Amino acid sequence: MRKISSSTRFQESFPHDYDVRFMPDKPLIAPARYFVYPTLVDEIERDAAVIEVLPKESAPWTGAFALGFAADTVVSGVFSCPDPKWICVIAGGYAYLVDTEHPETFIHLRPRPVVRVMPVPAPKLLLFCDFASITAVGEHGIAWETPALTWEGLSLGKIENGLLHGTGWDALKDVEVPFTVELATGRCQGGASPASQRNSRL
Repeated sequence: MRKISSSTRFQESFPHDYDVRFMPDKPLIAPARYFVYPTLVDEIERDAAVIEVLPKESAPWTGAFALGFAADTVVSGVFSCPDPKWICVIAGGYAYLVDTEHPETFIHLRPRPVVRVMPVPAPKLLLFCDFASITAVGEHGIAWETPALTWEGLSLGKIENGLLHGTGWDALKDVEVPFTVELATGRCQGGASPASQRNSRL
C-alpha cells in the first residue's frame, strides 16, 4: 500500500497559510490536538497516514487519516488547496479536505479511489479523478462534479480556452472517445459511459 511517509513531497500548487510535517507512524501518546479522519473508522488504529499541521494563526494539530486501497494505481499525498486555509490529504486513494484553522471541519470526497490529482491555476481548481468522473474543488469548496465520462479509465489532456480535454473508453465500440469539461461550470460534452449508452437508446 502506498502510505504517506517522510519522503512524500507536499504538493504546494496553491499559496497556503500553514506548514506540514510528515510523521512515520501514529504517535504513542496522542497530542493535545489529535484528529481522526473520518471520525468513525474501525481500522484507524492499525493503519493510518499521519501528519502534523502547523497553521499560521492557530495551534498545531496532528491528523490520522484512514487509508483506502492497497494499489499502486491510487494517489497518496498532501496537497495545498485553492482556499489557503484548507489542506487536502489523500491516503490510499481516500481524499480528505480539512480546514486547518478548524480541523474538526472536513470533507471526505466522494471519488474513491482517487487515481489522479490535477491542479488548475485559472480558475483556481484542484481536480480529482476516479476511474470514471472528475470532481473539482475551488476556493469555496466543491465546485462541481461530472457524471461518468467513461466506462472505466480517464485520460486528461490539455486545457485550452477554459476547456479541459480528455478521453474515455467506450466499451461497446472498444474505442477512446474524446470529451471536454468547462472548468468554470463543470459542464461536459462527449465521453462515453453505460448511462449515456442507455440514454442514447431511449
